[in-house]
Amino acid sequence: MTSLIQEPRKWICEKCTVNNNEDCGPWDATESTFEQCKRAHQTHKGWKLHLPDVSTSKPTLQDSVDLVLNAITKAEEKEKQNDILCELISLISKTVKGDEYLVRQILFNGFSAFTSKPTHLMIMEKTSEGKTYPALEIAKHFPKENVITLGSATPQSFKYEHGILVDKEYQPIQDRLDRLDEQINEVKKSKSSSDKNGVNQLENQKKSLLSDANTLIDLRNKWIIFKEPPDKTLLQGLYSTLSKDEEFNHHKFVNKSKNGGNENFTVIFRGCPAVLVCTSKDESKSARWDETFTRFNIVSPTCSRTKYSQGMELIGLTNGLPKELYEEFVLSQKEKDRITELVSKIIALIQDARGEVLNPFGDCLSKEFPQEAGHRFRQYQRFNSFLSLHCFCYSNHRPKLLIYDKKVPVITKVDVITTLEWVKDSSVIPPNKMLWFKEVFIPAHKKFGQTITFSPDNIERQVIVGSEIVKHIQEIGKGKPTTKQIRETYLETLIDHGLIERDKDPRNKTRDVYWAAEGCEENSKSSLIATSLLDESCVRSYVEKYLKGRFNFEIYQQTLTQEEVIPYILSEKNVIEEPENMPKSISNETTTGNDGTS
Repeated sequence: MTSLIQEPRKWICEKCTVNNNEDCGPWDATESTFEQCKRAHQTHKGWKLHLPDVSTSKPTLQDSVDLVLNAITKAEEKEKQNDILCELISLISKTVKGDEYLVRQILFNGFSAFTSKPTHLMIMEKTSEGKTYPALEIAKHFPKENVITLGSATPQSFKYEHGILVDKEYQPIQDRLDRLDEQINEVKKSKSSSDKNGVNQLENQKKSLLSDANTLIDLRNKWIIFKEPPDKTLLQGLYSTLSKDEEFNHHKFVNKSKNGGNENFTVIFRGCPAVLVCTSKDESKSARWDETFTRFNIVSPTCSRTKYSQGMELIGLTNGLPKELYEEFVLSQKEKDRITELVSKIIALIQDARGEVLNPFGDCLSKEFPQEAGHRFRQYQRFNSFLSLHCFCYSNHRPKLLIYDKKVPVITKVDVITTLEWVKDSSVIPPNKMLWFKEVFIPAHKKFGQTITFSPDNIERQVIVGSEIVKHIQEIGKGKPTTKQIRETYLETLIDHGLIERDKDPRNKTRDVYWAAEGCEENSKSSLIATSLLDESCVRSYVEKYLKGRFNFEIYQQTLTQEEVIPYILSEKNVIEEPENMPKSISNETTTGNDGTS
Protein backbone atom coordinates (compact mmCIF):
# COMPACT_ATOMS: atom_id res chain seq x y z
CA MET A 1 0.00 0.00 0.00
CA THR A 2 2.94 2.33 0.66
CA SER A 3 3.81 2.70 -3.02
CA LEU A 4 0.22 3.46 -3.90
CA ILE A 5 -0.14 6.08 -1.19
CA GLN A 6 2.89 7.94 -2.49
CA GLU A 7 1.28 8.27 -5.92
CA PRO A 8 -0.80 11.41 -6.55
CA ARG A 9 -4.04 9.50 -6.46
CA LYS A 10 -7.26 9.90 -4.58
CA TRP A 11 -8.73 7.46 -2.11
CA ILE A 12 -12.28 6.80 -0.94
CA CYS A 13 -14.00 4.85 1.82
CA GLU A 14 -17.11 3.26 0.33
CA LYS A 15 -20.08 2.67 2.63
CA CYS A 16 -18.04 3.99 5.53
CA THR A 17 -19.16 2.65 8.90
CA VAL A 18 -18.29 5.99 10.52
CA ASN A 19 -20.30 7.97 7.96
CA ASN A 20 -23.61 6.12 8.38
CA ASN A 21 -22.68 3.67 5.61
CA GLU A 22 -22.39 6.46 3.06
CA ASP A 23 -19.31 7.04 0.91
CA CYS A 24 -16.47 9.10 2.40
CA GLY A 25 -13.96 11.01 0.27
CA PRO A 26 -12.23 11.19 -2.05
CA TRP A 27 -8.96 12.44 -0.48
CA ASP A 28 -5.83 13.36 -2.40
CA ALA A 29 -2.86 11.30 -1.18
CA THR A 30 -0.51 14.28 -1.57
CA GLU A 31 -2.41 16.58 0.79
CA SER A 32 -1.48 17.13 4.45
CA THR A 33 -4.91 15.93 5.59
CA PHE A 34 -4.49 12.55 3.95
CA GLU A 35 -2.64 10.83 6.81
CA GLN A 36 -5.47 11.68 9.22
CA CYS A 37 -8.05 10.27 6.85
CA LYS A 38 -5.94 7.20 6.20
CA ARG A 39 -5.66 6.39 9.91
CA ALA A 40 -9.41 6.83 10.35
CA HIS A 41 -10.45 4.59 7.46
CA GLN A 42 -7.72 2.20 6.35
CA THR A 43 -9.13 -0.73 8.39
CA HIS A 44 -12.55 -0.37 6.75
CA LYS A 45 -13.50 -2.78 3.99
CA GLY A 46 -14.49 0.11 1.71
CA TRP A 47 -11.08 1.85 1.83
CA LYS A 48 -9.81 1.82 -1.76
CA LEU A 49 -8.41 3.87 -4.64
CA HIS A 50 -10.84 6.39 -6.06
CA LEU A 51 -11.79 5.42 -9.62
CA PRO A 52 -12.47 8.13 -12.25
CA ASP A 53 -16.14 7.22 -12.60
CA VAL A 54 -16.81 7.90 -8.94
CA SER A 55 -18.15 11.42 -8.69
CA THR A 56 -18.35 13.10 -5.34
CA SER A 57 -17.31 16.37 -3.75
CA LYS A 58 -13.96 16.61 -2.00
CA PRO A 59 -14.26 17.06 1.78
CA THR A 60 -12.36 19.76 3.60
CA LEU A 61 -9.95 19.17 6.48
CA GLN A 62 -12.63 20.30 8.93
CA ASP A 63 -15.07 17.78 7.40
CA SER A 64 -12.57 15.00 8.04
CA VAL A 65 -11.85 16.07 11.62
CA ASP A 66 -15.55 16.53 12.42
CA LEU A 67 -16.33 13.08 11.05
CA VAL A 68 -13.81 11.39 13.34
CA LEU A 69 -14.71 13.52 16.40
CA ASN A 70 -18.42 12.86 15.94
CA ALA A 71 -17.76 9.14 15.78
CA ILE A 72 -15.77 9.32 19.03
CA THR A 73 -18.47 11.41 20.72
CA LYS A 74 -21.20 8.97 19.69
CA ALA A 75 -19.17 6.05 21.00
CA GLU A 76 -18.62 7.81 24.35
CA GLU A 77 -22.33 8.65 24.64
CA LYS A 78 -23.25 5.06 23.84
CA GLU A 79 -20.85 3.75 26.47
CA LYS A 80 -22.23 6.15 29.09
CA GLN A 81 -25.79 5.10 28.33
CA ASN A 82 -24.83 1.45 28.77
CA ASP A 83 -22.79 2.02 31.93
CA ILE A 84 -25.78 2.45 34.22
CA LEU A 85 -23.77 2.15 37.44
CA CYS A 86 -21.39 4.92 36.35
CA GLU A 87 -24.33 7.12 35.39
CA LEU A 88 -26.09 6.40 38.69
CA ILE A 89 -23.05 7.34 40.79
CA SER A 90 -22.51 10.46 38.67
CA LEU A 91 -26.09 11.65 39.28
CA ILE A 92 -26.00 10.90 43.01
CA SER A 93 -22.70 12.78 43.31
CA LYS A 94 -24.56 15.98 42.40
CA THR A 95 -26.05 16.02 45.90
CA VAL A 96 -23.55 13.80 47.76
CA LYS A 97 -20.35 15.71 47.23
CA GLY A 98 -16.74 14.59 47.31
CA ASP A 99 -17.16 10.98 48.38
CA GLU A 100 -17.67 8.55 45.48
CA TYR A 101 -16.15 5.75 47.57
CA LEU A 102 -18.85 6.12 50.24
CA VAL A 103 -21.59 6.47 47.61
CA ARG A 104 -20.62 3.15 46.07
CA GLN A 105 -20.39 1.44 49.46
CA ILE A 106 -23.90 2.62 50.41
CA LEU A 107 -25.37 1.72 47.03
CA PHE A 108 -23.98 -1.79 47.10
CA ASN A 109 -25.13 -2.25 50.69
CA GLY A 110 -28.66 -1.35 49.58
CA PHE A 111 -28.54 -3.52 46.46
CA SER A 112 -27.33 -6.50 48.50
CA ALA A 113 -30.71 -6.59 50.25
CA PHE A 114 -32.09 -8.12 47.05
CA THR A 115 -29.56 -10.95 47.02
CA SER A 116 -29.48 -14.17 49.03
CA LYS A 117 -26.45 -12.89 50.97
CA PRO A 118 -26.95 -9.28 52.10
CA THR A 119 -23.98 -7.28 53.34
CA HIS A 120 -23.73 -5.06 56.41
CA LEU A 121 -22.13 -1.62 56.52
CA MET A 122 -21.03 0.57 59.42
CA ILE A 123 -20.15 4.21 58.70
CA MET A 124 -18.00 5.37 61.58
CA GLU A 125 -16.64 8.89 62.03
CA LYS A 126 -16.96 11.77 64.44
CA THR A 127 -20.07 13.92 64.24
CA SER A 128 -20.77 16.28 61.29
CA GLU A 129 -18.50 14.45 58.83
CA GLY A 130 -21.30 13.23 56.54
CA LYS A 131 -22.46 9.78 57.63
CA THR A 132 -26.24 9.85 57.77
CA TYR A 133 -27.01 12.33 54.97
CA PRO A 134 -25.49 10.23 52.13
CA ALA A 135 -27.29 7.10 53.34
CA LEU A 136 -30.69 8.80 53.48
CA GLU A 137 -30.12 10.68 50.22
CA ILE A 138 -29.45 7.40 48.41
CA ALA A 139 -32.09 5.33 50.23
CA LYS A 140 -34.94 7.61 49.16
CA HIS A 141 -34.53 6.32 45.59
CA PHE A 142 -35.02 2.69 46.65
CA PRO A 143 -38.50 1.12 46.83
CA LYS A 144 -40.13 2.44 50.01
CA GLU A 145 -41.48 -0.95 51.01
CA ASN A 146 -37.93 -2.33 51.16
CA VAL A 147 -36.31 0.38 53.30
CA ILE A 148 -36.64 0.67 57.09
CA THR A 149 -35.09 3.86 58.49
CA LEU A 150 -34.73 4.12 62.27
CA GLY A 151 -33.49 6.93 64.47
CA SER A 152 -33.50 4.76 67.55
CA ALA A 153 -35.27 1.51 68.30
CA THR A 154 -35.71 -0.87 71.21
CA PRO A 155 -36.65 -4.53 70.68
CA GLN A 156 -40.18 -3.71 71.85
CA SER A 157 -40.72 -0.79 69.45
CA PHE A 158 -39.16 -2.74 66.59
CA LYS A 159 -41.50 -5.63 67.36
CA TYR A 160 -44.67 -3.51 67.34
CA GLU A 161 -43.79 -1.42 64.29
CA HIS A 162 -42.54 -4.15 61.99
CA GLY A 163 -43.85 -7.45 63.33
CA ILE A 164 -46.97 -9.56 62.86
CA LEU A 165 -48.42 -12.24 65.14
CA VAL A 166 -47.99 -15.81 63.90
CA ASP A 167 -48.73 -19.32 65.18
CA LYS A 168 -46.29 -22.19 65.61
CA GLU A 169 -46.34 -22.79 61.85
CA TYR A 170 -45.39 -19.15 61.20
CA GLN A 171 -48.85 -18.41 59.76
CA PRO A 172 -50.44 -14.99 60.46
CA ILE A 173 -53.19 -15.07 63.08
CA GLN A 174 -54.46 -11.49 63.02
CA ASP A 175 -57.42 -12.33 60.74
CA ARG A 176 -58.42 -15.15 63.06
CA LEU A 177 -58.19 -12.84 66.07
CA ASP A 178 -60.31 -10.22 64.31
CA ARG A 179 -63.00 -12.81 63.49
CA LEU A 180 -63.07 -13.99 67.11
CA ASP A 181 -63.45 -10.37 68.29
CA GLU A 182 -66.37 -9.87 65.89
CA GLN A 183 -68.06 -13.05 67.12
CA ILE A 184 -67.54 -12.07 70.77
CA ASN A 185 -69.08 -8.63 70.15
CA GLU A 186 -72.08 -10.15 68.34
CA VAL A 187 -72.72 -12.60 71.16
CA LYS A 188 -72.36 -9.89 73.80
CA LYS A 189 -74.99 -7.79 72.02
CA SER A 190 -77.42 -10.64 72.52
CA LYS A 191 -79.16 -10.39 75.92
CA SER A 192 -79.80 -14.08 76.09
CA SER A 193 -78.21 -15.64 79.17
CA SER A 194 -77.59 -18.84 77.21
CA ASP A 195 -75.03 -16.99 75.10
CA LYS A 196 -72.72 -16.29 78.05
CA ASN A 197 -71.12 -19.71 77.70
CA GLY A 198 -70.53 -18.96 74.03
CA VAL A 199 -68.66 -15.78 74.95
CA ASN A 200 -66.47 -17.70 77.38
CA GLN A 201 -65.66 -20.30 74.75
CA LEU A 202 -64.72 -17.68 72.17
CA GLU A 203 -62.55 -15.78 74.66
CA ASN A 204 -60.80 -19.01 75.63
CA GLN A 205 -60.08 -19.69 71.93
CA LYS A 206 -58.58 -16.23 71.64
CA LYS A 207 -56.44 -16.71 74.77
CA SER A 208 -55.23 -20.07 73.49
CA LEU A 209 -54.33 -18.55 70.13
CA LEU A 210 -52.42 -15.69 71.77
CA SER A 211 -50.62 -17.93 74.26
CA ASP A 212 -48.96 -19.86 71.43
CA ALA A 213 -48.35 -16.77 69.28
CA ASN A 214 -45.03 -15.09 68.58
CA THR A 215 -44.07 -11.94 66.71
CA LEU A 216 -42.60 -12.54 63.24
CA ILE A 217 -40.59 -9.83 61.51
CA ASP A 218 -39.96 -10.58 57.83
CA LEU A 219 -36.54 -9.17 56.93
CA ARG A 220 -36.24 -10.60 53.44
CA ASN A 221 -35.29 -7.97 50.85
CA LYS A 222 -35.19 -5.34 53.59
CA TRP A 223 -32.58 -2.62 53.99
CA ILE A 224 -32.44 -1.37 57.59
CA ILE A 225 -30.72 1.98 58.13
CA PHE A 226 -29.93 2.97 61.72
CA LYS A 227 -29.26 6.71 61.83
CA GLU A 228 -27.78 6.16 65.29
CA PRO A 229 -26.37 2.98 66.85
CA PRO A 230 -29.36 0.78 67.75
CA ASP A 231 -30.27 -0.43 71.20
CA LYS A 232 -27.60 -2.93 72.26
CA THR A 233 -30.18 -5.60 73.05
CA LEU A 234 -31.74 -5.27 69.60
CA LEU A 235 -28.37 -5.36 67.84
CA GLN A 236 -27.33 -8.42 69.83
CA GLY A 237 -30.57 -10.12 68.82
CA LEU A 238 -29.82 -9.34 65.19
CA TYR A 239 -26.24 -10.71 65.29
CA SER A 240 -27.12 -14.35 64.68
CA THR A 241 -29.61 -13.27 62.03
CA LEU A 242 -26.83 -11.34 60.28
CA SER A 243 -24.85 -14.57 60.18
CA LYS A 244 -27.53 -15.98 57.85
CA ASP A 245 -27.47 -19.43 59.46
CA GLU A 246 -31.20 -20.22 59.35
CA GLU A 247 -34.35 -18.92 57.69
CA PHE A 248 -36.14 -18.44 61.02
CA ASN A 249 -34.27 -17.12 64.07
CA HIS A 250 -35.99 -17.07 67.47
CA HIS A 251 -34.92 -14.44 70.00
CA LYS A 252 -36.18 -13.89 73.52
CA PHE A 253 -36.22 -10.37 74.90
CA VAL A 254 -37.07 -8.97 78.31
CA ASN A 255 -39.26 -5.92 78.74
CA LYS A 256 -40.75 -4.02 81.67
CA SER A 257 -44.36 -5.01 82.33
CA LYS A 258 -47.15 -2.67 83.39
CA ASN A 259 -46.98 -3.87 86.99
CA GLY A 260 -43.29 -2.97 87.22
CA GLY A 261 -41.86 -6.44 86.77
CA ASN A 262 -40.18 -8.07 83.79
CA GLU A 263 -41.90 -10.02 81.05
CA ASN A 264 -40.42 -12.17 78.32
CA PHE A 265 -41.45 -12.04 74.68
CA THR A 266 -40.21 -13.86 71.61
CA VAL A 267 -39.44 -12.27 68.26
CA ILE A 268 -38.80 -14.41 65.19
CA PHE A 269 -36.67 -12.87 62.46
CA ARG A 270 -37.26 -14.36 59.03
CA GLY A 271 -34.48 -14.04 56.48
CA CYS A 272 -31.60 -11.62 56.65
CA PRO A 273 -31.69 -7.88 55.92
CA ALA A 274 -28.94 -5.62 54.68
CA VAL A 275 -28.02 -3.38 57.61
CA LEU A 276 -26.39 0.05 57.64
CA VAL A 277 -25.37 1.65 60.95
CA CYS A 278 -24.20 5.26 61.26
CA THR A 279 -22.20 5.97 64.40
CA SER A 280 -20.01 8.73 65.76
CA LYS A 281 -18.83 6.48 68.60
CA ASP A 282 -15.51 4.67 68.63
CA GLU A 283 -17.08 1.22 68.34
CA SER A 284 -13.66 -0.44 68.56
CA LYS A 285 -13.81 0.15 72.33
CA SER A 286 -17.17 -1.60 72.74
CA ALA A 287 -17.41 -5.01 74.42
CA ARG A 288 -18.68 -6.66 71.22
CA TRP A 289 -16.26 -5.03 68.79
CA ASP A 290 -14.95 -8.39 67.56
CA GLU A 291 -18.45 -9.44 66.51
CA THR A 292 -19.14 -6.08 64.92
CA PHE A 293 -15.83 -6.15 63.07
CA THR A 294 -16.44 -9.59 61.52
CA ARG A 295 -20.05 -8.92 60.52
CA PHE A 296 -19.77 -5.36 59.18
CA ASN A 297 -17.80 -3.70 56.44
CA ILE A 298 -16.56 -0.65 58.33
CA VAL A 299 -15.88 2.55 56.39
CA SER A 300 -15.44 6.24 57.08
CA PRO A 301 -16.48 9.27 55.00
CA THR A 302 -13.82 11.24 53.17
CA CYS A 303 -12.71 14.18 55.30
CA SER A 304 -11.09 16.80 53.07
CA ARG A 305 -11.13 20.53 52.45
CA THR A 306 -12.38 19.90 48.90
CA LYS A 307 -15.36 17.94 50.19
CA TYR A 308 -16.17 20.61 52.79
CA SER A 309 -15.97 23.33 50.14
CA GLN A 310 -18.27 21.45 47.75
CA GLY A 311 -20.66 20.70 50.61
CA MET A 312 -20.81 24.37 51.62
CA GLU A 313 -21.58 25.36 48.05
CA LEU A 314 -24.37 22.77 47.88
CA ILE A 315 -25.89 24.02 51.15
CA GLY A 316 -25.84 27.55 49.77
CA LEU A 317 -27.61 26.51 46.58
CA THR A 318 -30.10 24.28 48.39
CA ASN A 319 -31.15 27.03 50.79
CA GLY A 320 -30.72 30.01 48.47
CA LEU A 321 -32.42 29.00 45.23
CA PRO A 322 -36.11 28.64 44.38
CA LYS A 323 -37.16 25.15 43.31
CA GLU A 324 -37.01 25.97 39.59
CA LEU A 325 -33.46 27.32 39.79
CA TYR A 326 -32.31 24.51 42.11
CA GLU A 327 -33.44 22.00 39.51
CA GLU A 328 -31.56 23.93 36.84
CA PHE A 329 -28.24 24.28 38.69
CA VAL A 330 -28.16 21.28 41.05
CA LEU A 331 -30.48 18.35 40.34
CA SER A 332 -33.59 18.43 38.18
CA GLN A 333 -36.73 16.39 38.75
CA LYS A 334 -35.93 14.52 35.56
CA GLU A 335 -32.54 13.55 37.01
CA LYS A 336 -34.17 12.47 40.29
CA ASP A 337 -36.55 10.27 38.33
CA ARG A 338 -33.61 8.91 36.38
CA ILE A 339 -31.81 7.92 39.61
CA THR A 340 -34.91 6.05 40.78
CA GLU A 341 -35.21 4.42 37.37
CA LEU A 342 -31.57 3.27 37.40
CA VAL A 343 -31.89 1.90 40.94
CA SER A 344 -34.98 -0.07 39.89
CA LYS A 345 -33.21 -1.31 36.77
CA ILE A 346 -30.23 -2.62 38.74
CA ILE A 347 -32.52 -4.29 41.29
CA ALA A 348 -34.31 -6.00 38.38
CA LEU A 349 -30.97 -7.20 36.96
CA ILE A 350 -30.05 -8.65 40.36
CA GLN A 351 -33.38 -10.43 40.69
CA ASP A 352 -33.31 -11.70 37.10
CA ALA A 353 -29.96 -13.37 37.78
CA ARG A 354 -31.51 -15.17 40.79
CA GLY A 355 -28.30 -14.56 42.69
CA GLU A 356 -26.25 -16.90 40.50
CA VAL A 357 -22.94 -16.11 38.79
CA LEU A 358 -20.03 -18.01 37.31
CA ASN A 359 -16.72 -16.78 38.68
CA PRO A 360 -13.89 -18.13 36.47
CA PHE A 361 -11.36 -16.46 38.79
CA GLY A 362 -12.76 -18.27 41.82
CA ASP A 363 -9.93 -20.75 42.37
CA CYS A 364 -7.21 -18.12 42.06
CA LEU A 365 -9.01 -15.73 44.40
CA SER A 366 -9.62 -18.42 47.02
CA LYS A 367 -5.94 -19.38 47.07
CA GLU A 368 -4.56 -15.83 47.12
CA PHE A 369 -7.02 -14.19 49.53
CA PRO A 370 -5.41 -13.58 52.96
CA GLN A 371 -5.93 -16.59 55.23
CA GLU A 372 -4.10 -15.80 58.47
CA ALA A 373 -7.18 -15.28 60.70
CA GLY A 374 -10.74 -16.50 61.14
CA HIS A 375 -12.31 -13.13 60.32
CA ARG A 376 -11.08 -13.60 56.72
CA PHE A 377 -13.95 -16.05 56.15
CA ARG A 378 -16.56 -13.33 56.48
CA GLN A 379 -14.37 -10.78 54.75
CA TYR A 380 -14.04 -13.11 51.76
CA GLN A 381 -17.80 -13.60 51.79
CA ARG A 382 -18.29 -9.82 51.65
CA PHE A 383 -15.71 -9.59 48.88
CA ASN A 384 -17.61 -12.16 46.80
CA SER A 385 -20.93 -10.44 47.47
CA PHE A 386 -19.50 -7.14 46.18
CA LEU A 387 -17.97 -8.97 43.21
CA SER A 388 -21.29 -10.58 42.26
CA LEU A 389 -23.16 -7.29 42.67
CA HIS A 390 -20.79 -5.51 40.30
CA CYS A 391 -21.33 -8.27 37.73
CA PHE A 392 -25.12 -8.10 38.18
CA CYS A 393 -25.08 -4.34 37.48
CA TYR A 394 -23.57 -5.05 34.05
CA SER A 395 -25.14 -8.45 33.38
CA ASN A 396 -26.57 -7.19 30.07
CA HIS A 397 -22.97 -6.68 28.94
CA ARG A 398 -21.46 -9.87 30.35
CA PRO A 399 -21.05 -13.31 28.80
CA LYS A 400 -23.67 -15.81 30.00
CA LEU A 401 -23.09 -19.47 30.73
CA LEU A 402 -25.81 -21.47 28.97
CA ILE A 403 -26.63 -24.22 31.44
CA TYR A 404 -29.82 -26.10 30.63
CA ASP A 405 -32.62 -23.49 30.70
CA LYS A 406 -30.60 -20.84 32.55
CA LYS A 407 -28.32 -18.02 31.47
CA VAL A 408 -25.84 -17.36 34.26
CA PRO A 409 -23.84 -14.05 34.18
CA VAL A 410 -20.07 -14.53 34.07
CA ILE A 411 -17.76 -12.42 36.22
CA THR A 412 -15.06 -10.73 34.14
CA LYS A 413 -11.67 -9.31 35.02
CA VAL A 414 -12.98 -5.76 35.34
CA ASP A 415 -15.39 -6.95 38.06
CA VAL A 416 -12.51 -8.32 40.10
CA ILE A 417 -10.27 -5.28 39.53
CA THR A 418 -13.05 -2.87 40.56
CA THR A 419 -13.88 -4.91 43.65
CA LEU A 420 -10.24 -4.95 44.71
CA GLU A 421 -10.18 -1.17 44.35
CA TRP A 422 -13.31 -0.61 46.41
CA VAL A 423 -13.12 -3.37 49.01
CA LYS A 424 -10.11 -2.43 51.09
CA ASP A 425 -8.31 -4.86 53.35
CA SER A 426 -10.17 -4.80 56.64
CA SER A 427 -8.18 -3.99 59.72
CA VAL A 428 -9.29 -4.22 63.32
CA ILE A 429 -8.30 -0.56 63.42
CA PRO A 430 -11.30 1.65 62.53
CA PRO A 431 -10.80 3.06 59.02
CA ASN A 432 -11.04 6.70 60.09
CA LYS A 433 -8.12 6.16 62.46
CA MET A 434 -6.08 4.32 59.87
CA LEU A 435 -6.71 7.21 57.47
CA TRP A 436 -5.65 9.70 60.16
CA PHE A 437 -2.45 7.73 60.68
CA LYS A 438 -1.62 7.87 56.95
CA GLU A 439 -2.76 11.42 56.17
CA VAL A 440 -2.00 13.27 59.42
CA PHE A 441 0.47 11.49 61.68
CA ILE A 442 2.97 10.30 59.04
CA PRO A 443 3.21 13.73 57.28
CA ALA A 444 3.42 15.54 60.65
CA HIS A 445 6.13 13.13 61.82
CA LYS A 446 8.16 13.75 58.66
CA LYS A 447 7.71 17.52 58.93
CA PHE A 448 8.28 18.15 62.66
CA GLY A 449 10.06 15.01 63.79
CA GLN A 450 13.32 15.52 65.71
CA THR A 451 16.01 12.97 66.48
CA ILE A 452 16.60 12.51 70.20
CA THR A 453 18.54 10.00 72.30
CA PHE A 454 16.88 7.67 74.80
CA SER A 455 18.90 6.43 77.77
CA PRO A 456 20.21 4.13 79.12
CA ASP A 457 20.77 2.37 75.75
CA ASN A 458 21.51 5.59 73.85
CA ILE A 459 18.97 4.69 71.16
CA GLU A 460 18.24 7.47 68.70
CA ARG A 461 14.70 7.94 67.39
CA GLN A 462 12.92 10.54 65.32
CA VAL A 463 9.95 11.58 67.44
CA ILE A 464 7.14 14.12 67.57
CA VAL A 465 5.14 15.60 70.46
CA GLY A 466 1.36 16.05 70.60
CA SER A 467 1.46 19.84 70.24
CA GLU A 468 3.35 19.49 66.93
CA ILE A 469 0.67 17.14 65.61
CA VAL A 470 -1.96 19.72 66.57
CA LYS A 471 0.04 22.42 64.80
CA HIS A 472 0.18 20.32 61.62
CA ILE A 473 -3.57 19.64 61.72
CA GLN A 474 -4.26 23.37 61.96
CA GLU A 475 -1.87 24.15 59.11
CA ILE A 476 -3.58 21.72 56.74
CA GLY A 477 -7.02 23.04 57.68
CA LYS A 478 -8.44 19.97 59.43
CA GLY A 479 -9.73 21.67 62.54
CA LYS A 480 -8.33 22.89 65.86
CA PRO A 481 -8.23 19.87 68.19
CA THR A 482 -6.48 19.78 71.54
CA THR A 483 -3.60 17.46 72.39
CA LYS A 484 -5.92 15.56 74.73
CA GLN A 485 -8.50 15.07 71.94
CA ILE A 486 -6.04 13.59 69.44
CA ARG A 487 -4.54 11.40 72.13
CA GLU A 488 -7.92 9.95 73.21
CA THR A 489 -9.42 9.79 69.72
CA TYR A 490 -6.52 8.52 67.66
CA LEU A 491 -3.18 7.97 69.34
CA GLU A 492 -4.33 5.54 72.05
CA THR A 493 -5.96 3.21 69.52
CA LEU A 494 -3.00 3.33 67.11
CA ILE A 495 -0.61 2.62 69.98
CA ASP A 496 -2.75 -0.34 71.12
CA HIS A 497 -2.57 -1.82 67.59
CA GLY A 498 1.16 -1.34 67.18
CA LEU A 499 1.28 1.36 64.49
CA ILE A 500 2.62 4.04 66.82
CA GLU A 501 4.99 3.76 69.76
CA ARG A 502 5.23 6.08 72.74
CA ASP A 503 7.69 6.98 75.51
CA LYS A 504 8.40 9.81 77.92
CA ASP A 505 10.28 12.72 76.38
CA PRO A 506 13.87 12.70 77.76
CA ARG A 507 13.87 16.48 77.35
CA ASN A 508 10.68 16.96 79.36
CA LYS A 509 9.41 14.05 81.47
CA THR A 510 5.93 15.61 81.80
CA ARG A 511 5.00 14.86 78.19
CA ASP A 512 5.05 11.93 75.77
CA VAL A 513 6.75 11.61 72.40
CA TYR A 514 5.49 9.46 69.52
CA TRP A 515 6.98 7.73 66.49
CA ALA A 516 5.85 5.32 63.78
CA ALA A 517 6.47 1.70 64.78
CA GLU A 518 8.89 -0.39 62.76
CA GLY A 519 7.02 -2.14 59.94
CA CYS A 520 3.99 0.17 60.22
CA GLU A 521 3.95 0.70 56.45
CA GLU A 522 3.41 -3.04 55.95
CA ASN A 523 0.70 -3.12 58.61
CA SER A 524 -1.22 -0.29 56.95
CA LYS A 525 -1.32 -1.71 53.42
CA SER A 526 -4.77 -2.34 51.97
CA SER A 527 -4.06 -4.45 48.89
CA LEU A 528 -5.77 -7.84 49.05
CA ILE A 529 -4.67 -9.64 45.88
CA ALA A 530 -2.29 -8.84 43.03
CA THR A 531 -4.31 -8.41 39.84
CA SER A 532 -1.39 -9.82 37.81
CA LEU A 533 -2.54 -13.26 38.96
CA LEU A 534 -5.81 -12.89 37.08
CA ASP A 535 -4.47 -14.13 33.76
CA GLU A 536 -5.54 -16.42 30.96
CA SER A 537 -4.08 -19.54 32.61
CA CYS A 538 -6.21 -18.87 35.69
CA VAL A 539 -9.38 -18.77 33.57
CA ARG A 540 -8.47 -21.78 31.42
CA SER A 541 -7.72 -23.88 34.48
CA TYR A 542 -11.10 -23.02 36.01
CA VAL A 543 -13.05 -23.70 32.82
CA GLU A 544 -11.32 -27.03 32.21
CA LYS A 545 -11.79 -28.11 35.82
CA TYR A 546 -15.47 -27.31 36.28
CA LEU A 547 -17.03 -27.19 32.81
CA LYS A 548 -15.09 -30.09 31.29
CA GLY A 549 -16.07 -29.17 27.77
CA ARG A 550 -19.77 -28.98 28.60
CA PHE A 551 -21.99 -25.97 27.96
CA ASN A 552 -21.52 -22.97 25.69
CA PHE A 553 -21.62 -19.25 26.38
CA GLU A 554 -23.58 -16.35 24.95
CA ILE A 555 -23.02 -12.63 24.56
CA TYR A 556 -25.33 -10.24 22.73
CA GLN A 557 -27.44 -13.26 21.63
CA GLN A 558 -24.44 -14.83 19.88
CA THR A 559 -23.21 -18.27 20.93
CA LEU A 560 -19.57 -18.75 21.91
CA THR A 561 -17.53 -21.82 22.68
CA GLN A 562 -15.51 -22.09 25.88
CA GLU A 563 -12.38 -21.18 23.93
CA GLU A 564 -13.98 -18.18 22.27
CA VAL A 565 -15.34 -16.68 25.51
CA ILE A 566 -11.95 -16.35 27.24
CA PRO A 567 -11.02 -12.94 25.72
CA TYR A 568 -14.37 -11.57 26.92
CA ILE A 569 -13.79 -12.90 30.44
CA LEU A 570 -10.40 -11.12 30.48
CA SER A 571 -12.00 -7.82 29.44
CA GLU A 572 -11.11 -4.79 31.55
CA LYS A 573 -14.10 -2.75 30.35
CA ASN A 574 -17.31 -2.35 32.33
CA VAL A 575 -19.30 -2.40 29.11
CA ILE A 576 -18.03 -4.98 26.65
CA GLU A 577 -18.88 -3.52 23.27
CA GLU A 578 -20.82 -5.55 20.77
CA PRO A 579 -18.58 -6.01 17.70
CA GLU A 580 -20.09 -4.86 14.41
CA ASN A 581 -21.20 -7.66 12.11
CA MET A 582 -20.47 -10.14 14.87
CA PRO A 583 -20.60 -13.71 13.54
CA LYS A 584 -22.47 -16.41 15.40
CA SER A 585 -19.17 -17.92 16.46
CA ILE A 586 -16.22 -15.64 17.13
CA SER A 587 -12.90 -17.24 16.30
CA ASN A 588 -9.64 -16.58 18.14
CA GLU A 589 -8.28 -14.88 15.02
CA THR A 590 -10.75 -12.02 15.39
CA THR A 591 -10.28 -11.36 19.11
CA THR A 592 -7.36 -9.19 20.10
CA GLY A 593 -6.15 -7.14 23.04
CA ASN A 594 -6.48 -7.39 26.79
CA ASP A 595 -9.96 -5.92 26.79
CA GLY A 596 -11.33 -8.82 24.76
CA THR A 597 -13.05 -6.69 22.12
CA SER A 598 -12.94 -7.57 18.44
